[in-house]
Amino acid sequence: MKADFCETDLRGIRYGSRYGTRVITNSFGDWDLRPALASLHVPLLVVHGEEETIPMDLIEAWVTSMPEGEATLLKVPRAAHFTYLERPDIVWPAVENFLKAR
Repeated sequence: MKADFCETDLRGIRYGSRYGTRVITNSFGDWDLRPALASLHVPLLVVHGEEETIPMDLIEAWVTSMPEGEATLLKVPRAAHFTYLERPDIVWPAVENFLKAR
């Protein structure tokens, strides 16, 4: 049996990944980084594509677990997992501005 993503409907892949990711993440049991994130005092830029299969609400929960003012979430429109390749016009200027501010 051989899987060929090129022959698969993109909507099906996104649907399966979006819900599959949540099931897989929930299967980790007590594995949860949010308490540890609350103790980090470092600037963090989280770049996440709005079409990514990892649900945005999970990413938002990680970001809001950081101490206030430490984490910034950049939601990249019309991008999935490889935001820096899909939307370099948005990602790279944001990274440069983040680094310059530090």
